[in-house]
Amino acid sequence: MLDATSYESFITENRITKGIIATDKGFPESAAHEQFVEHPDLHYLNPIKRNSKFIEQRHHMLDFTGILPGDESITYRKEKCEALINGSTPSETAAKLPQKNRTGSAGQRRTGPMT
Repeated sequence: MLDATSYESFITENRITKGIIATDKGFPESAAHEQFVEHPDLHYLNPIKRNSKFIEQRHHMLDFTGILPGDESITYRKEKCEALINGSTPSETAAKLPQKNRTGSAGQRRTGPMT
């Protein structure tokens, strides 16, 4: 069984240098940060915690930008979190980002799925 302490060694021992590693919340990017920096073609896809400030306050993740073709019940937002890629902590990110109030097309804040 792989745990967060062996995350980086798993990548190194298996010579993984490109692709996308999809993990659970127990495997933060920080546990293998050096590998992601050394190999620019190696990426990660991690879920974020429900109470993360990145969801609404920092990256407006509930302001959906699209609907999945073929299944209108699935909405999404694609967002590149530069702070995470550059190794900043959430508090460092918060200090750098401008505060924005994004609204929906009718001027009302969206808080749920688009219809």
